[in-house]
Formats: sequence, C-alpha cells, structure tokens
Amino acid sequence: MEEKIENEVVETEEKAEESTEKENANIITIEKPDESEESFDRTIERERQILFGDYQKSRKISNIITIVVLLVGLGGVILITQKNLVMTIIGWSLMGATVIGMLIFYIVNKNKFPNKTRDYIKTVTRLLNEQTFKDKRFTDVKTNPEEKFDVSEVIGDKVYSNLVQAQSRNVVHGKFDGQDFLYSEVALFKAQTSRKKEAPVFVGKYISTSNKLEMKGRIIVNIKRTESPLDLPTDTGDLTVLNETPNLAVYGLKETDVEKVTYYLDKK
Repeated sequence: MEEKIENEVVETEEKAEESTEKENANIITIEKPDESEESFDRTIERERQILFGDYQKSRKISNIITIVVLLVGLGGVILITQKNLVMTIIGWSLMGATVIGMLIFYIVNKNKFPNKTRDYIKTVTRLLNEQTFKDKRFTDVKTNPEEKFDVSEVIGDKVYSNLVQAQSRNVVHGKFDGQDFLYSEVALFKAQTSRKKEAPVFVGKYISTSNKLEMKGRIIVNIKRTESPLDLPTDTGDLTVLNETPNLAVYGLKETDVEKVTYYLDKK
C-alpha cells in the first residue's frame, strides 16, 4: 500500500513538473520597442493590408471554384440524363471528380486563412504591448497567450455585483517601478436573469496593483463619461457617494476621509 501511495505521489509530481514546463514554454517576454524599426502603426497597417489582400484572393478563388463546380455539376447531370452508357459514365465521373476536388480544396485551405489571421493578431498584440509597456519603469513584463483572466480577481474588488464570467485576452504580469501588477483586456458578465444573452457590464482594460492608502473598507473611484455613462459600478449598496462632480464620483464608507482620496488622485 505504501509503495502504491509513493508511486502515485511521484506521478503527481511529474505531471505538475510537466505542466509547469509547458506553461513556461508559452511565456513571452515583452521587449521594449526598437526605435530604429518602422513605426508600430505603419507596421500594423501594412500587415492589415496584406491580410486583407489574402482574404480578397481567397474569396475570389472560392467564388471561381463555386462557379466551376456548378457548371461541371450541371454538365454531369445533363450527360447522365442522355441515356447513353458512355455519357452516363462520363457524367458520373465528372461529378465524382468534382466532389473529390472540393474535399481536397477544403482540407488544404481550411486552416490557411484562420492561421494568417492568428499570426496577424499575434503581431498586433506584440507591437501594442511594446508600446504600452515601453516606459523604463516597466520591468520583467511577460505574457502567456494561453492564460485566462480569473473572474475572482474582479469579484474580490466588489465593483460589479453578480459577476459569473470573464472573457479575456492578453493577460500580462510585470513590475512598474518595482511594484507587481496584473494587466488584461477583459469583458465581464453578470448572472443572466433571462434566456436572452445579456451584454457585458464591463469591457476594457483591467489593471491590478497594491496601493499605500490606509483607509477602512473599500473605495471606488469612477471617472465619468458625461455624454454617455459606461461601465458604472453596480456593487455600491454599502457605500456612500463621498464626492461627485460632472467628471468624477468617489464611493466609500461614511467615515472615509474623502479629502485624502482626492488629494491622492490630484497627486497622481
């Protein structure tokens, strides 16, 4: 029994090591942009034009093949209905060759354009990350394309109520001025109250880091978009509006010293 338990422990440790090695293999270090190279916006536009050209070419080829298939299929049907053995054989041969040709074309090309699209997205993400984190104060900045944002990160912040799901891309970890941070592009969804799929309560960039504010409870600072309010906090039942202007709202416990909060924001 003890030998069996030891074997199971060894297997578990080996699987954990394999999983860690696999995760490390996917980690990408975000470098600083090379100023001697073409500007990132021109590179993105050039790659976009190449991808669009490939899409137009693929669509054109697909349309030509569709027309050819229809014509060959129509010819095959006409030959088959002639009640002549030779024509019937030729007709069925044409239709069979058409079907086989379509299958070969599909198998060869089914992943070609999606792969090009993924490569384009990787290029755009890399270039935008290099620009976003080009400040010298950003260090040890890394991303793993396979990593997904954990919705519990936001649930713990208590800004939006009834959150159940997060969709994400470009999860980044690093340090800013020696301080650890987490960055991700996310869409947050609350629990559905009807069969109709509800729109996300938040879509944007999520940044998490520690702060040195010494205050009781939690504080929500909402920078408003006056013409069309977006991403408004919904988990504020236990909080009070401490300060509100046309462009800003600060939520917190009644005993919170709002002057300290606004002073800190002004300093930033």
